[in-house]
Amino acid sequence: MMDHMWPHLARALLATSLGGCSLLYNPSNLPPQADAAPDAEMLVDADPSMLDVTDLKPSVLVEGAGANGSRVAVLVIDGSHMVAEGAMVMITPAAGAPKVPMLMVDNSKIVVEGNGKRLAVPVTLPVDMGLAAGDMIAMDVTVVQTSGGSMLTKKLGGKLQIKGLGELDTMGAVSLTGSTEYSFVNIRAGATLTVPGGQMNPIIIRSTSSLTIAPSISINLSGSGMTPGPAGGAGGTAGPGGIVGGSQGGEGGGPAKGLPSGGGGGFNAPEQLTSIDGMTSGGPNRSSGGAGGDGMSLGAAGGAGGAGGGSIALIADGNLVAGAVTAKGAAGTMPGGNPGGGGSGGVVYARAGGTLTLGAVDVTGTGNGAAGRARYDAGSTATVASAGSMFRGPAFVDPPAIVKSERPMLSVVGTPLKPFQFYWTNDTGLEIQGPYMQTFPASGTTMLAFPTTPGLFRGLNTLCVLAAGADATSNTKTCVDVAYLFAP
Repeated sequence: MMDHMWPHLARALLATSLGGCSLLYNPSNLPPQADAAPDAEMLVDADPSMLDVTDLKPSVLVEGAGANGSRVAVLVIDGSHMVAEGAMVMITPAAGAPKVPMLMVDNSKIVVEGNGKRLAVPVTLPVDMGLAAGDMIAMDVTVVQTSGGSMLTKKLGGKLQIKGLGELDTMGAVSLTGSTEYSFVNIRAGATLTVPGGQMNPIIIRSTSSLTIAPSISINLSGSGMTPGPAGGAGGTAGPGGIVGGSQGGEGGGPAKGLPSGGGGGFNAPEQLTSIDGMTSGGPNRSSGGAGGDGMSLGAAGGAGGAGGGSIALIADGNLVAGAVTAKGAAGTMPGGNPGGGGSGGVVYARAGGTLTLGAVDVTGTGNGAAGRARYDAGSTATVASAGSMFRGPAFVDPPAIVKSERPMLSVVGTPLKPFQFYWTNDTGLEIQGPYMQTFPASGTTMLAFPTTPGLFRGLNTLCVLAAGADATSNTKTCVDVAYLFAP
């Protein structure tokens, strides 16, 4: 099933052929699960006095999880003889830790697996002004349970790290460049946004909690003359005039470049925007510039081609608010000779794990330049001014952190009648199931259709939904961690 779209996963599976499973579902070559299937499992009574803890996943939790509309993190602890009675998890700074991160363990929602081999618990990591970008704070994780009326504890010392991020909270000047990640973004009314020219890659702003750009602030990534917006294609040079037989204008830049004389920049990538590409990656999901116009024989020079619009991704694991975003192609010039072609529109991608409020989005081309691509993904309520002209990508709707079924009921939303894919990996990322294809019904909301076999892996799973045609390297996919613990 679409194995040509997933070459890097195929290489990973070849490298781990003794322990991995086939990327494409085939019952004859699936490896056994770490534990037996629930309907065949021999359950034995755990002895709470023999509690042991051996490992945990993930090894890093990131500041902002569970704040401002984002999902909580989930921690899975492996061991033996775990019981639900008195079960509790404590997370404290390891000896010598320079800071005490803010976090909350929700022991009211702890789940202990029926075979006593693991437990899972939700963890919230608020936006923490005491943590800085680059901080990695070692933490001890202690499991507590009741044994014979007494409390028994086992500790994993320093095995968990809390990753700190910076915050962007300002009403001052902000220069939009490159790829950045924060625990919280709030660009307030009165702030000024600038987009420096000459950027080879898209602007990507991500927040692990909420991302707010005051609706009164417009974001402009349009091409200007021959200069494109970030990751866009440049306009082609004008053909000189006054030459016998005339002279040819230059080609536009980009993957669907305009061709002389004066051809408009194209945009050949599909509507579902399978990734956000930069010029350095050479991918198709970005704008192209128009070609220069030919100079006339012994006459006037041609016009310069217009540049393509830029690319931007606004990504919030929680709630997202932004105003108008413009990424138009620039017009070619029209001198006395042949005119230059127009640039194509750029790329705008907005993704919210929670609610999404987005102003008007304009990715039109100019003149004979093609339109760009615009897409939004939202796991909750979406209020989008240009929703009718944007593709809605697949997104999870309030996915649980812990499930007790290997084929849980998980809701996703997207564009009605359009196909999408999903896949999942185990806690090492080396065992992969999928991708599986599915199509949204007319309502635009459905449940993931897990195959009869296999189901989720025991323990921590990373479950991803992505547009049809995308592969696992796509930066427009959405992934969540879900713990599956068998509970009879």
